[in-house]
Amino acid sequence: MFKFLASLFVASLSLTSVINDADRISFGFSTGSLAPEYQYSYSVVVVPEKVTISFTKGYGDSNAKDSMTITKQQFENIKEHLKKQNVKKVKEVNEGICGASTNSLVVYKGKECVFNAYRMGSDGNLNMDGSLLSSVENCIPGFKEKFRATKESLKIE
Repeated sequence: MFKFLASLFVASLSLTSVINDADRISFGFSTGSLAPEYQYSYSVVVVPEKVTISFTKGYGDSNAKDSMTITKQQFENIKEHLKKQNVKKVKEVNEGICGASTNSLVVYKGKECVFNAYRMGSDGNLNMDGSLLSSVENCIPGFKEKFRATKESLKIE
């Protein structure tokens, strides 16, 4: 009986409870199951001194990677922006969605993963009010242009 009751209780984990001590933030996106010419994915990894953008076109057919230097203050600004987006890890929903686009967020403190959540269509456990990408775009001048150029280098529309 206790296990049943415990399974009904679901606590959410707010990103604000772990983001202050974070030293690496990684988020990604995938278009999901599409024909190779339309499928792509990207990841953005942010550390106190650098942001790295990686794109994959198709199913590993071609890759592009670029990075730019950032300041510690810009890294802190990204963390503050994420806090304002009300990011939470909630009870996982699994409605059997297959092939939908996916967003993910992983936060590290040293080698320890302190936050890991995803959203695939209506499935997943990531809940937020805004866009992960906008956190970097709003806090790092020139990032949006660098991101676009990296994407366009693979002729991704």
